[in-house]
Amino acid sequence: MAATIDGGSEAALKQQGKRKGNPQRWQKPLQLLGMGLSLSVLLGMPSALRADTQTQPTGGYLDWVFYDDLPAFERNRISQQCPGSFIDPWTDTELPADEISIEGERQRGQLGQQVRLDGEVRITQAVLRLYSDTATYDLESGQIGLPEGGLIRQPDLAIQTAQATAETETDRFSLYDARYVLHMANLHGAAEQITREDNIYQLERAWMTRCAPNGFGWSVHARTLRVNTDTDIATGTHARLHVGPVPVAYTPYLRLNLNQQRSSGFLGPSATYYSGYNQLRISTPFYWDIAPNFDNTTTVDWMIGGDPEDNAPQHAHIWQEWRYLNRFLEGELLYGVYPDWDRSERTDAPEWGYDLSLASRDTALEWTLDYRDAGDDRYFPEYLGENYETNVINRLTLGYEAPTQTRLDLNLEQQNVFGEPADQNRVRDDLEYVEQPGLHIRQPWSLPADWQLQGLADWERRYKEQPDYLNLQATEKDPLEAYRLRNRLVLSRTDNWQNWTLNQRYTADHTWYTLPDFQTDTLDEHPREGYNRLLWDTRHRLSYRWDWTERQTLTPFAQYEYRPLDERQVELPLMNSSVDRLRDRNRITLGSRYRFTESNWRYTTDLEQWFNLSKELLGDSQIRTDDWTNPQAGNITWRHTFEAGRAHEFGALFVWKPDRSDDLSFYGEDYAFDRIRLEYTYAPGRGGLFISSDWNLDNDGEDDPVHEIQTAAVVPVTGTLGAYGYLNWQREEEADALDLSETIVGFEYDGCCWHVQLAGQRFVNDDPNRSSGSVWFDTIQLNLTLKGLGSVGGRNSIIRRMSERIPDFSNQLFDTR
Repeated sequence: MAATIDGGSEAALKQQGKRKGNPQRWQKPLQLLGMGLSLSVLLGMPSALRADTQTQPTGGYLDWVFYDDLPAFERNRISQQCPGSFIDPWTDTELPADEISIEGERQRGQLGQQVRLDGEVRITQAVLRLYSDTATYDLESGQIGLPEGGLIRQPDLAIQTAQATAETETDRFSLYDARYVLHMANLHGAAEQITREDNIYQLERAWMTRCAPNGFGWSVHARTLRVNTDTDIATGTHARLHVGPVPVAYTPYLRLNLNQQRSSGFLGPSATYYSGYNQLRISTPFYWDIAPNFDNTTTVDWMIGGDPEDNAPQHAHIWQEWRYLNRFLEGELLYGVYPDWDRSERTDAPEWGYDLSLASRDTALEWTLDYRDAGDDRYFPEYLGENYETNVINRLTLGYEAPTQTRLDLNLEQQNVFGEPADQNRVRDDLEYVEQPGLHIRQPWSLPADWQLQGLADWERRYKEQPDYLNLQATEKDPLEAYRLRNRLVLSRTDNWQNWTLNQRYTADHTWYTLPDFQTDTLDEHPREGYNRLLWDTRHRLSYRWDWTERQTLTPFAQYEYRPLDERQVELPLMNSSVDRLRDRNRITLGSRYRFTESNWRYTTDLEQWFNLSKELLGDSQIRTDDWTNPQAGNITWRHTFEAGRAHEFGALFVWKPDRSDDLSFYGEDYAFDRIRLEYTYAPGRGGLFISSDWNLDNDGEDDPVHEIQTAAVVPVTGTLGAYGYLNWQREEEADALDLSETIVGFEYDGCCWHVQLAGQRFVNDDPNRSSGSVWFDTIQLNLTLKGLGSVGGRNSIIRRMSERIPDFSNQLFDTR
């Protein structure tokens, strides 16, 4: 028998029929609870809820589903190491906010204004559902009671409570002995009492975790947790971090972002020990969420220990990062300073550096602005990576593409160039000054018979001051000024016959230079001279397709290049690409690439050789001594790549150069190996064994070649624990044996709810400013990530270096979802 409430008076409170499941509803303008926090529980499911469930629980807990039973999109949302996830079963449609529906199997009785319902009681308002075996409702005050507990559910929310009261008129409720889960964040926990008022939830003596139910992991316990559902920010007092049942850390105040977005507050610290300096560095970052599109991160690196005589930094390093983003503009400013450390020891100024970058977004006129400066050439690489550009740069680029596909680019650039490491003690006033403006135009045309023509024109100017930082001359050296005008035409066409495709491309490239002669000992400047370079390149690519897959391709090519001799045989200042060598050249290059692809393997090979049709020679005084010599064959380059089973990849590079040894005779010339590189990679996928190794031999024109061997591996120990390492051996010229130059060893634990990395690195430091010269350095770093809450570990140079040394390293064990 179903008991319902109908009408607005006590007389209407009675049984409404004999048939179960066909209740009539009483509607009253009320507001009930309206919770905005997304939570879920770990207890049994009332029968009245089963109709709302899409995915039935498979793990014995409410809303918990094992990994193998999850839908594919839910598996992609969590780590593969997780045994399962909480799935929100919500399917009901939302009711109007001012309507309430109370249903029950039977009415036990009424005492005054209070009605008591038993059976599968269901109370509904808007997106809120309350389920219980027993419920009371006060007709006068609008108070609802669940004396025997029950389940409260909203989208992404479920709370199981032992007892609850709710005031519909004031939108306030209290829950006792409650368990909850955040479905989207996979966070769950419990509290002795939960109260809500004005979208603020107060949890007393509460805990939360992202680890699986009954699994070993971390949890955060707090005396009070205050959750604002409008901002998804939770703050706690007297909080403790537990690993298993053991408390390991305490903080009097805690701030968490439940939607996993960063919010203002301190981020996790990181610590690194450097044995070469005998110094411990502790980084404490603070994040300031200024606006949704504007933020700042300030990091203070505290230096503990270290000997200034060994060039160890002292005191603190302050580092700031500002970021801004809107529809039309994105920008970033990096700024850092060592207040009491000057590496160069040439001035009393502190060590510093900054980098400002701005770029347009979604505009017809594209532009970028880069402005960078630093105290010396090691500042930015030390904090942003070895490949980070170190020069002082002012750069502005403008780009515009018309509807006709005409492309116009303007580049304005100034640089102050740092010298080699041996010169890094120069003061900044001695740096070489360079201007590099350039204008680039691209215009495509469509021609008859499906031919396409593209024209490109580049104009660039190089202006370079030659500083006298070695004090070799009493007078100021005149600057070098060079111009380059490059014109290129590319003619192409694509033809298709059934499964065959032929791509034809012909390129004509003409470059004209003009520059003054380099300075002589007497500082006299020679008249300006012009130089030409002509390049003709033709390539044909024939490919065969089967089942929409490109099975075979063959690409033969021929290239002819002519450049007259420059008596000085030099390079243009700061024009260091292959087109900017001013050596003579009358050369033809022939080559071919072949590629074959099957379902589970792929093979690619390239073979290339060049021939000098003539060669002009220079004497010891760099003056032309002979106009022509006999045609001469040049280097032979042979590359191979073989991929098998999507896990194995082999690579090989062989370069032979003309030589008078008897190693190889070819085209009437004697050849010898100039360079050899062998590579092997085994990468079956994330979580599996990963191996990468290569061997290099570089003859470099010397009798004693340079050898280098580097190998790296990721070895899974268990499903959640793995080890990784990197080793590098080098044998320099005239050395007797290979020497170990760098070692990285680390361990990684990747569980469902946390991720731990411990890594050590040993390398040689060649800082010329150290009093003891080169020395071995040992560094140790620890990264700890509590998934869903945050991480301990900032800019990790060891992990960054592993990513540089091992291709695709971040996709092996890392799974921080």
